[in-house]
Amino acid sequence: MDEIAADLISKIKVAAKTKMRNMPSPIAFDRLRPDKKPIRPRREPTKIVAIGISTGGPNALQYLLQQLPGDFPGTIVVVQHMPEGFTEMFARRLDESCAIDVKEAQSGDLLIAGRALICPGDRHIKVRRMPLGNTVVLSDEARTNGHRPSVDICFAQ
Repeated sequence: MDEIAADLISKIKVAAKTKMRNMPSPIAFDRLRPDKKPIRPRREPTKIVAIGISTGGPNALQYLLQQLPGDFPGTIVVVQHMPEGFTEMFARRLDESCAIDVKEAQSGDLLIAGRALICPGDRHIKVRRMPLGNTVVLSDEARTNGHRPSVDICFAQ
């Protein structure tokens, strides 16, 4: 432990002496709520976009989703490595700052245009073709590659 502490201390001292230049400003989490249509017509999406993110993901995801217009023709399924209980708050916060609708996924949610579904922590999410349209199904299956949720099984049969 002493060796690790000494190494960490020396790295912190070097970092403190480094002059940062031309650093982009951090993404502001508090943006005004964009104009959202109170009632969005349910449309089948033209595309399904799957996003798997981990460290650094929340800021990058927020930036990405904020760039999309409310009439985005696709749907987005997000697998974020986040503890159980945090994804609902995360989805609500994204919904408040994005023109598209964002919500924590529930089994049976239809994939509709202009919406992003965030996979709940400690659950897998799968996309299934159903008679009424593409739907998400949540599961408690074993971890895949050490993760649950895992983007690797999002479209697995």
